[in-house]
Amino acid sequence: MPSFDHALKELFQMVGTSLLDRLGGAAPREWLNVEMASTRAPRADLVAWLNNGRLFHLEFQSRNEWNMPWRMLEYYAYLFAQHGVGIDHANPDREPQQVVLYLGNAPLAMPTVIQHQHLRFDYQLVDIRQFDGEELLASPHAGDKVLAILCEMPEPEIRVRRILDAVMPLEPEARERALRLLLILSVLRKLDQ
Repeated sequence: MPSFDHALKELFQMVGTSLLDRLGGAAPREWLNVEMASTRAPRADLVAWLNNGRLFHLEFQSRNEWNMPWRMLEYYAYLFAQHGVGIDHANPDREPQQVVLYLGNAPLAMPTVIQHQHLRFDYQLVDIRQFDGEELLASPHAGDKVLAILCEMPEPEIRVRRILDAVMPLEPEARERALRLLLILSVLRKLDQ
């Protein structure tokens, strides 16, 4: 999902959305650039220190992938080692909190758990369609208004019109950015026409 990752990162980091607060339980205090050094060079989508003291990792996923738990375990191990959150083993709040936000059209069908004899790992999986598009449209955050395109809402024409109506009053620079991101994300719901 490389073409959507950049748009979603910009939406969350620069335009602003309340969704991170809902998924992680607090607003971001500081964004971290997380690139894992290896021959594959995996890159976490979004990592932030939240105002509640948690290290929060958010991955965007537009299709079901059977190996998602293994990818998330790899990110978890890296974050745990690199950011010193594993030093206080008695405090589970210091462990990375991980959420995969599913944006695809197909029914959500990804595993969230690895269960082996000597290993148990899980992460949280959230389908963006569970969020109320009307509530996001009413949000003061421009990013929420754009994300409403991915939520369950009435007929496509009405949804697009309502989102455009919510975005048009923004300041020119914010409006231009929101419209550009809306066009990119509309492809995920086949509404780009």
